[in-house]
Amino acid sequence: MMRVVIVDDEMITRTSLKDFICSQLSDYEVAGTFSNGQEALDWMRTHSADIVITDIRMPEMDGLELSRIIQESYPTTMVIIISGYSEFDYAKQALQYNVSNYLLKPVDLEELASSLENCRQSINRLRTMRQELDYTKEEYELFFIDLLTNAFSSYEALKQRFGKMKFPFPLEKSGGFLIRLSCPEEANRHFHWNYGQETLSTALMNMVQMTFSDAHVYLIIKTRYHYDFILITQEEPGRLDTGLLLDHIEQNLHLFCSIDSVICFSSLEKLLDSRKDRPADKEAARASIGQNDPSRDDTVIQKAIAFIETHYAMDLTREDVADAVYLSSAYFSRFFKQKTGMSFLSYLTTVRMKKAIELLGTRMKINDIAKAVGYQSRNRFFINFRQYTSYSPTEYRRYILKMGDVHDETP
Repeated sequence: MMRVVIVDDEMITRTSLKDFICSQLSDYEVAGTFSNGQEALDWMRTHSADIVITDIRMPEMDGLELSRIIQESYPTTMVIIISGYSEFDYAKQALQYNVSNYLLKPVDLEELASSLENCRQSINRLRTMRQELDYTKEEYELFFIDLLTNAFSSYEALKQRFGKMKFPFPLEKSGGFLIRLSCPEEANRHFHWNYGQETLSTALMNMVQMTFSDAHVYLIIKTRYHYDFILITQEEPGRLDTGLLLDHIEQNLHLFCSIDSVICFSSLEKLLDSRKDRPADKEAARASIGQNDPSRDDTVIQKAIAFIETHYAMDLTREDVADAVYLSSAYFSRFFKQKTGMSFLSYLTTVRMKKAIELLGTRMKINDIAKAVGYQSRNRFFINFRQYTSYSPTEYRRYILKMGDVHDETP
């Protein structure tokens, strides 16, 4: 089911489009209708939308500005522009914001249905591509972390690992840049205050990709203040316009960041050699991800565990916890298991099950207990609880807890 948002300052237009979609197009639902772009954007910061249908001329925020922000902050959301014939020049400007289609008012409903179907097919293709990319995202991150921390014993080891992965470039053409972007803590707080659930690392990644669109970009290391990116340009790298990147970050995210370092390399083999030849760099890289400081390791794990035990009732993901302790999600996954002996998901499940057992000793309904410990799906809660205790929640409450009460009464 595709979630559609309609943005138009004319109520009759919003109503007619909503009625048509709800009554005639079974694959779509209207998730919200708004009278201007600012209202729609405020809503999108806490809700999901697959397709936005928007007018151009509206008060507070027009459709062009809304389209620009959607392209930058919600790249998988498709936009359809609707407007009068006299505003066609505006529509040409909207093309640079990856708008899917431009429809003239009054809207031809068959044409609208066709445009929605084209959007739906594009979104499904993008989702398939993203699933494939997400599957290897951890591998990419860990590959570059191992490269920067000198974990490869030789070029052959690097080549063998590279060959098992699905990089979109050959090893022979792997030149590029390693850059460290610095954002002070006040910038981090400012961003989260103004942009809600959008994480700063995701936004910065989007800015780097937008600025260097011809490069393959990877976020490798994330600490409290620093973000390390590798850009693969394939060809012999020249000069990197870091000033343009900082301008884009300032203009679009309203953050004042800086570039701490830029390292140019003609190939990953050369980058590997440079890390071996400069042990100080190796130690710095290890320090930035906590590999050579046991006390820092303990602090990071303690913070991660505290975060899990405080937020277990949320729809908590590994990425949420990794963000909280300023590590990349892939490195956090490996790091957490090394230090605790459990995967993140196993640890989270254990915390939730222990809390559920406590709540089963109260009069709380089982469905409410499931939600209270972070499960929106009752079935998933039942499956996990049985795997953890060998009993269903009902059986546990009826037999196990009752047996405990009997033992407590025994003199």
